[in-house]
Amino acid sequence: MPEYGDQSYWDERYSRNPDDAFEWLQSWKALKPLLDLSTDAEILNVGCGNAPLVQDMYDDGYRNITSVDTSPVVIQQQTMKHADKEEVEFSIMDATALEFPDECFDTVLDKSTMDAVLCGKSGSEGATEMVREAFRVLKSGGTYVVVSYGVPQARLYLLRTQAWDVQYTTLGKEKGPDEDGDRAGVHYVYICRKAKPQ
Repeated sequence: MPEYGDQSYWDERYSRNPDDAFEWLQSWKALKPLLDLSTDAEILNVGCGNAPLVQDMYDDGYRNITSVDTSPVVIQQQTMKHADKEEVEFSIMDATALEFPDECFDTVLDKSTMDAVLCGKSGSEGATEMVREAFRVLKSGGTYVVVSYGVPQARLYLLRTQAWDVQYTTLGKEKGPDEDGDRAGVHYVYICRKAKPQ
């Protein structure tokens, strides 16, 4: 299995194919109907990679998008690619230690970033920190959306380490086979809502 939990793996991959865009798991078109997301929402996209998500959301009217990734290679590539979009920001940042103040985003999007973190050393601890950080930076009433290969038995215990309501559904794979040759099956979409104060 590739070293998905290792930043150097991603730097090498993005350097090797700088013009490629790889869509992890599900497209924006597939995800949008599941989310009640206003176009003026403040959105954080963690582990952005070079997926076309930002472009697709921008074309759909979303402007307040901040994307982070640990790979300086891909952040430089994406910053240049989206230089014409003044409202869109890209930053080198670790999703397990976000450099944002508390309660500043309406939505945090994670498309397989938790999966990658779980492949690294101390994977469960890193994933737990990632969930804690997502909870911290979300406003009351905000939503953390995790799109994952992981079945509920392998993800709910991590997500439920914070005080929010967790619901999940499945989406059929849009194309196949994926990188591991898997042609069948589903992806899981976990929607975690941070309660508003009573």
